Amino acid sequence: KSHGYDTLDGRCTYAQLFNGASDPILILLPDLQIEYANSAADKFFNYSSAYSKGRYFKDCLTADSLHKINAAVKQARREVSQFRLELEAIDGHRQRVMMELTIFPIVKDKFIKAYHVTLRDVSQERQIEELMRESQKMEAIQYFVSGTTKELQHPLLVILKRLESIVSKYRGRSFEYITFKEFASIVDFFEVMRKQIKYCYDTTSKLTNLNKKRLKFESNYCQPNTVIREIVRLKEQHFKNLNIKLKLRLMDKLPAVGLGELELNQIISHLVDNSMHAMPAG
Repeated sequence: KSHGYDTLDGRCTYAQLFNGASDPILILLPDLQIEYANSAADKFFNYSSAYSKGRYFKDCLTADSLHKINAAVKQARREVSQFRLELEAIDGHRQRVMMELTIFPIVKDKFIKAYHVTLRDVSQERQIEELMRESQKMEAIQYFVSGTTKELQHPLLVILKRLESIVSKYRGRSFEYITFKEFASIVDFFEVMRKQIKYCYDTTSKLTNLNKKRLKFESNYCQPNTVIREIVRLKEQHFKNLNIKLKLRLMDKLPAVGLGELELNQIISHLVDNSMHAMPAG
């Protein structure tokens, strides 16, 4: 089915229809060369309307995003259907912006002649989602601390009182033999202490597992690169505020670590925070 862009009248109609649209709209040739850009696209990419045609859309994408759109275009050639994807585009100020692309092929004689691409800025939506996720993590941590405090306070207090009693009773009794009854009492206390410590350990394990379920972290394994990239992305604005320049270099294929995503996230976050506080700037 043709969408009419392959004729002069069709091009004029496209310009009339889409030039006033608020979202950037592009017509891309099969090699991703820009054939048409509306006013919003020219403004976003800081193009002069006279010079947008002939540029390549790939020059406006990050390396990862270029791989995504190339794969999507190959899929579109096979299926000839509309599709959506999210990727990072580089605006006219050389800033990375998360965009949602809606792409559908313009077809003539069963061949794709071009792609109609609508871009929508979803960076604020993703930032809000990340803030909500971080808020949920903080709430989970607060819940964990509060629950741990309440559950462990009493057994730890029991152990403390018994230890204080033993210390008070036997302080200063150096080289003095104790009776079998006293020895049995100390062994009994060790047994009570073992049970109380085991209760504390089981309680912290249950609370940790509960937090994982609340945050949908079911696995006890995770990919470290994914966690590290996510932490760096969330702290990107903090780096800028402190005038810290960060270059992330990770091995391509690191094995999974035997920690849940929540635990590794906390460890790496603390490490990054300590590193930031240790440097004045740069």
